[in-house]
Amino acid sequence: FSRCFRCTMKHLLLLSIVALSVADLQSLFSEELKHNGVEGQENGIAEIRGTTLLHFFLDPKIGSDANTGATTYTPWRTLPRCVTELQRLETQQQPYKVTFHLAPGTYTLQETFELSNIQNGEVTFLSTVPQGAVISGGYEVKGWKKVGIYQQTKLTNFTDDILFQMWVNGERRQAANTGEMMLSSVHQPYIHYKPGQINATWANDLSAIRALVWEHWTASWHVIEEIDTKMNTMKLKHLPTTNWFDKRYMIVNVKDKLAPGTFYYDHNTKILTYQPTKSDPPSLNSASVVIPNLVELMRLNNSKHMQFSGVTYSYTSADWASCLSNSCSGQSGSMLKTATLHTTYVQDITFDNCLITHTGGYAVWFDKGSQFTTIKKCNMTDLGAGGVRIGNAGGRVQQTNLPLNNTVIDNIITDGGHLFLEGTGVFAQTVQNIVIAHNEISQLYYSGVCMGWTWGFAPTSCANNYIGFNYIHHIGRGQLSDMGCIYTLGFHKDSRVTNNVCHDVWTRDYGAWGFYTDEGSRDLTWDYNIAYNTQTALLHQHYGTDNVFNNNVFAYDNGHPCYSHESCPKGAIRSSRARSGKDHYSSLHFRHNIVYIKNGTLFWGTIANAFANMTFDYNDYWDINEPPSKLTFPPVQAPESFKNWQKRGQDQHSILADPGFEDAAKYNFALKPDSPARKIGIKSIDTSTVGPRP
Repeated sequence: FSRCFRCTMKHLLLLSIVALSVADLQSLFSEELKHNGVEGQENGIAEIRGTTLLHFFLDPKIGSDANTGATTYTPWRTLPRCVTELQRLETQQQPYKVTFHLAPGTYTLQETFELSNIQNGEVTFLSTVPQGAVISGGYEVKGWKKVGIYQQTKLTNFTDDILFQMWVNGERRQAANTGEMMLSSVHQPYIHYKPGQINATWANDLSAIRALVWEHWTASWHVIEEIDTKMNTMKLKHLPTTNWFDKRYMIVNVKDKLAPGTFYYDHNTKILTYQPTKSDPPSLNSASVVIPNLVELMRLNNSKHMQFSGVTYSYTSADWASCLSNSCSGQSGSMLKTATLHTTYVQDITFDNCLITHTGGYAVWFDKGSQFTTIKKCNMTDLGAGGVRIGNAGGRVQQTNLPLNNTVIDNIITDGGHLFLEGTGVFAQTVQNIVIAHNEISQLYYSGVCMGWTWGFAPTSCANNYIGFNYIHHIGRGQLSDMGCIYTLGFHKDSRVTNNVCHDVWTRDYGAWGFYTDEGSRDLTWDYNIAYNTQTALLHQHYGTDNVFNNNVFAYDNGHPCYSHESCPKGAIRSSRARSGKDHYSSLHFRHNIVYIKNGTLFWGTIANAFANMTFDYNDYWDINEPPSKLTFPPVQAPESFKNWQKRGQDQHSILADPGFEDAAKYNFALKPDSPARKIGIKSIDTSTVGPRP
């Protein structure tokens, strides 16, 4: 009785809210928030020092948008109701602070949640249970019927022609496919496949099937226009980049290739067919089966001062219509035009303590005009492409809409490339004053961090960028080629790459580098980094100028078998010079570094003068299985002894000595107190704070 009486009196007080003083309001809402475990925030509906303070509550299970939203007993149900309230507040042209408290449960969106022109307030969306509020772009599929060994249902509300993603009890399932096959040759506009690879009946299902074609650093998706099984040819609507074409391909969404854990979707009949695994329930009607219905969950535009805390974002599709309208291919997924969370022309936006999962593309994109945006302490996993994208191609010198002062910090980014293999952990294009720090990035098919988007030495807007204390490992995974844990392009004035740990990089063909300064990389300082267990070189500079490598550890190249390409393991430190122009030479300053190999080669270059315009000194070189007399130095086509290398003015103060690591066999590269490397000024690298912090 007392509880009901208290509730009744509380609602009577709310009905007479206009008669209460500011102090009364503060007291009332303070009690309400404490009662519901939301203590310690500014609260109440009041005007204090000219700022309106508001709290609203949402619950997807018991809420109604017809409610007041003012208490946990009268919550709203949907996120669009919040947009209505924000629009109302904006029309008042007065400052306000509002918190939307999201109760646990799934907030399923029918369309992208868009917040535009929010300028006057400070807005917070807070999950009352960490990651308990789930914003979803998918819907559960029911109505399954058993048909032989398969289960089928009709997707009456699904409007896309393509369905390449489905999840059963949270586990990703694949569209039925042929598996990886090898083409015979390419003769534009046709590609020739080997006899027996393509079934003649597939020519009658061209609107359903798609081709995935591996290139070296991308894998492109294609519409098939024609199949000729007599000539063994297939015509694609848009050809892959044949100069970098490694002849692997796969046909996807093929009905007669159904296997346990795969599905086939017929967009003409809207019938979805699935072949269950042994672990699936007898009827999928008792499982959670979800397909994606939206390409983007949230789009923020021309807005500022927003925080999204503790929320889970899940289930998005890929923008197939846009992608397949051209060649659906681009380094790092640069051709993609959407992301699960997408911002443009915003300031002071923060996503923290979140989970972003089951995506069709990138998890987050801080696009043009995004400034002072942050994503921190989030877990991004099961990704269609990569984790975080910042900026766009822009121009070399981008005067307007340049992404500035953006931060990616203390996140876990893993398990990417499920649709677009070239997805990158963090992909920063034309950017300035960005911080990418204390992240763990792993289990990708392409690079961990890519920064820059120009090829050559011309000035760009990229400047004052920082990549530090990231733990990047297990990338490439034998699928794509030409990558690095950290990959850079173009001019990066006053930028630094420091205290990163990189290991286990392996590719399909070539180019499993640890740190990779690609075409025109310039003015970067790399210090206190560690790279080990790469399939090819630990450091590769394609061509660049004025890059400084100081106090890094490069250990154990040849860490993974290399199967096919002549450029596979040949040197721990590698340099090339190509398309750089007669007035530019590849240059770097290499000082106070340790290069630690076993049965390998210290240096390799693709041309005779690959190391001609570089300086080396105060370094420690060591091969654990060979005597110092067998170590050789550039020029690589006519290797020289260390003594002759020094006669040419290089490595005057360097040594050939075991650096004295604490336990190199267990990848502990800290230096012992009596390390000879210390005597030439090399400092031990502390890795204790690398990766996400608590």
